Amino acid sequence: MGASARNLTPAIEIEALDRPGSRRAPYCSEVEMLQASGVNPNVYLFAGPGCWERADDRRIKHGTGSAMVLPDDIRPSALRWPKLEALVVCWPPNGASVYRRKIELAQALIRDGVRYAAIEHEPEWLNVWRKGEAVA
Repeated sequence: MGASARNLTPAIEIEALDRPGSRRAPYCSEVEMLQASGVNPNVYLFAGPGCWERADDRRIKHGTGSAMVLPDDIRPSALRWPKLEALVVCWPPNGASVYRRKIELAQALIRDGVRYAAIEHEPEWLNVWRKGEAVA
């Protein structure tokens, strides 16, 4: 999806959750190690069916620190996420029941310092950033 297409998709300003996550998200430490070495990684977060396989495929093609996973059996708010300027969330369409989980993920990402997240959603992607903070 090009930048112009993302500008036409729904934008959501949300408030962050107050309670911190209790453990790091899968592969989060790889992202943080790249950041500690001065690299600003291009990270994709995979959720939904086949998330582990898709994340592993990206890590093989683009290296460690290029992917994270939201496991199906863990609430997004229970995890800690690395502070990133931007994050792409790949979450294949699988019904409207997942919308609330996507919003909880967005709140947790914003809580932990992600400035902007593009979350895959039907019919269009969700553009998410912290309430009151404009994204250029």
